[in-house]
Amino acid sequence: MKFASSRSRRDAVEISLIPLIDLFLNILVFFLVSTSFSQESAFFIQLPQTNSKEQGVSKDSKSIFISLDTQGEISINNEKTTLADLQSTLEKVSQEYRKSAPVVVRADKSVVHGQVVEVLDRVRQAGFENVGMATQSMSSP
Repeated sequence: MKFASSRSRRDAVEISLIPLIDLFLNILVFFLVSTSFSQESAFFIQLPQTNSKEQGVSKDSKSIFISLDTQGEISINNEKTTLADLQSTLEKVSQEYRKSAPVVVRADKSVVHGQVVEVLDRVRQAGFENVGMATQSMSSP
């Protein structure tokens, strides 16, 4: 009786890792595709709704986002500031960005109109020319 040597048995057993790698790559692609990348704010803001078509700021350009909430808190690019310090903060930000950089004001729909106008006025005094208001279209959830 002839028995196979233990050496030849070890050589015959192979575990293929290719299907396992394929599985993990498919899972990775699924999560990348299904993840939504959104602009996070320092606090929750419920934007006013409009019926007009959105002409948003391109994602490629460096934009400055100013957020106002119902308690009167203000943030510039997710860094909290006060209305009194807004002018000096904008001057610091203007050293990083060009004066032609888009400034998007994201004000909650229940913020007092006077406060929004005051913020817009300080933005213009800081020398920024391209200023807009963020809104939410009626068709968005």
